[in-house]
Amino acid sequence: MNLFKISAYLSSSKLIYKLNGFMESSTVEIRTPQYHRNQRRAKPTKESETLSENLKIDLSAEDFSKHRPALGAVAKFFESLTNKAHDGVIVVTRNLNAPTGVNTKMESGARGGGGRKRDDKGSTVASLQFVLMNPHVHLRPVFDDARAVILAGGTMQPFSHLSKQIFSTNEDYLSRSNTFTCGHVVPPENLSVVSFATGPTSKKFRFNYSNRSLPSTIQELGSLVSGICGVVPGGVVLFFTSYAYEEQVMAEWESGGTATRIRSKKEIFSEPREASQVSDLLDRYTRAVRQPTNGRTGALLSCVMGGKMSEGINFKDELGRCVIVVGLPYPNQRDPLLQYKLKYLEQKGGQSHASIPRSDYIDNVCMNTVNQSIGRAIRHMGDYASIVLVDERYRTSRVSLRLPQWIRSSTIHAPSFGAGYKQIHSFFSRK
Repeated sequence: MNLFKISAYLSSSKLIYKLNGFMESSTVEIRTPQYHRNQRRAKPTKESETLSENLKIDLSAEDFSKHRPALGAVAKFFESLTNKAHDGVIVVTRNLNAPTGVNTKMESGARGGGGRKRDDKGSTVASLQFVLMNPHVHLRPVFDDARAVILAGGTMQPFSHLSKQIFSTNEDYLSRSNTFTCGHVVPPENLSVVSFATGPTSKKFRFNYSNRSLPSTIQELGSLVSGICGVVPGGVVLFFTSYAYEEQVMAEWESGGTATRIRSKKEIFSEPREASQVSDLLDRYTRAVRQPTNGRTGALLSCVMGGKMSEGINFKDELGRCVIVVGLPYPNQRDPLLQYKLKYLEQKGGQSHASIPRSDYIDNVCMNTVNQSIGRAIRHMGDYASIVLVDERYRTSRVSLRLPQWIRSSTIHAPSFGAGYKQIHSFFSRK
């Protein structure tokens, strides 16, 4: 099978566009009642209280994209396979016991690890992915043809990590590259960054695998968040390291009374696992922030680093007066995809300029995810917000030097919870 010819044919014939056009002019037929129940926006063409085995429905333009022919995804996969074998890897996830006819989704995680496809119950189901290991192969034509190339972004540090990957083995590109970094557009007085190593009862915060699930740790975190919600106006965005940990913390806060204390100050919302529910959640969160009820001062939105809320969402002004980052989202080192990536980098280590130590790569993956989450707040020159980093490891140079310069220069490592709380209170009292 010649994948180059197949990809060329699908492109020249516009077969996928033609099939999509045919689908748009037809009624979509869904045969699985369970699937229909999960499509909240799908409306039966016939008024009926019951679901038939062969139900025809009309979908809005927004929902139609979910039902487009799978050939588009197949074509993209074929196109990916035309890369050189050593430039990428095919990831196959198997689960022979997965039930049929259930909704599935890709769960986001820290960059560098592999997203796994999961059903509504959180179980891994079968998936097939192509992951590019060498981005240089697609960037080289741009570098060769252009007089100058500018790569701009707010979360590109550390530059050495980025440049060694995009320039690969080309020493000439690497030697001619220059970097420039600048501060944030907001004045220093509009930003407060506080790192907490301890909570209100002086218990240390270290959200590693052995400590994060301790009831005392979760209770201490709840006291800290409740206290901060009492002094921050508007919206507070709270980031956890994973969906599983977020759900565990929220469950313990509900049973232990912490959630009740927080709700007396802020209405609580949690990031949904289904992407289709994000828009509705953000609408409700926005209303709760801008039109608080029952004596509250806004809302708390619980999210996941590397999830749907950590990129592309604009929490400007009162929607994100405070961002709390809990722990460090280190990727799972047992993840096969991460192991392959580390092995790939080690194989490139023979060329000294392309070598990225294993520990550096893992740290960089983690901190890129943190920096994306931090960037949800302060979206324009007149904005202001407080950034709260909760983990004693944020005080180490290994972590702090990977934060953006505009964050590092404003960070105060609170010697105690009381000192950090006072700093945040003082910041908002001046606004």
